[in-house]
Formats: sequence, structure tokens, C-alpha cells
Amino acid sequence: MNEGLSFSEAIKTCYQKIFIINTRACRSEFWYFVIFAFVAHLVLSFCTVFPIIGELIGSLGSLIIIIPFITVSIRRMHDLDKSGLWLLLPALLITLALFLILYGAFATAGILFFLGIVLTLASAVSVILLALLLAHPGTPGQNRFGPDPFQHKIPFSFKPWE
Repeated sequence: MNEGLSFSEAIKTCYQKIFIINTRACRSEFWYFVIFAFVAHLVLSFCTVFPIIGELIGSLGSLIIIIPFITVSIRRMHDLDKSGLWLLLPALLITLALFLILYGAFATAGILFFLGIVLTLASAVSVILLALLLAHPGTPGQNRFGPDPFQHKIPFSFKPWE
């Protein structure tokens, strides 16, 4: 049984692979980064109480967190032998839901507002289902996205200038 990465190894790996989406991420790498991102966003939210500079720090900090969060999420889906495009489902549902709710509120068509509410609930369900999927163990051995993260400990080196 593999223990996975430690908390610090997971965070380091996520930032080393910040722009790499064509590999796989184990559960510990993903979930430790989720915890890190949650705590970091809590800290950054306190920065916004300071006018201008706090908002700038909060925005830049969020950007520094969201990019590796997206890429580690894609790599986690790859470990499950699934496309990272599945991560778009909740975003698409909530975007459509907000459009229908806003349009339905200003239009006389109450059915659009109702459909928007239904899609909001569907997006919440899709987030829960994705979280459950991301908690599953990855596919053992090689899959179409590469080797098992535990099977081959390949030293990682990211040198975009070469």
C-alpha cells in the first residue's frame, strides 16, 4: 500500500507542475493541495479588509492558488483515466443557471427562473459527484495519461527554457 506524498511534498509538486496537465496526480497530492488552497483563501480573504493593497494581494494570491488548483484537478482526473473536461460540468451548469435565473427574473417567463433553480441544484449535485469521484483511488498501472504516480518515481524537472 502506498502512503502517497506528504503535505509539503504535495504543495511543492503542485507548484513544480503548475502548467503541466498531461500527467497524473495521486489522491494525496490533490487533497493536500485542496486543504492548502482552502486555508490560503481564508487567509487571503482577511487581506481584503485593507483598501486597495489588500484587494490587490487577495487577487494576486488567489491567482497564484487557482492555477495550480486547476492543473492538479486535471491531473487527478487523469489518474482516474477520465478527461479533465469533466471538471467543466459544474461551471457550465452554474453559468447556464445564472443566465436563466437572471433572464427569468426580468422576463415574464417564470419557467426560465424555475429551470435556473433546477440547474443550480444540478450543479451542486455535480460538484458533490466530482468530489466523490476525485476521492477514488487512481487506476493501477499505466493508463492513457501515463504511468501510475506510485509505480514509477520519475524525477521531475521543468525547464521551459531548454
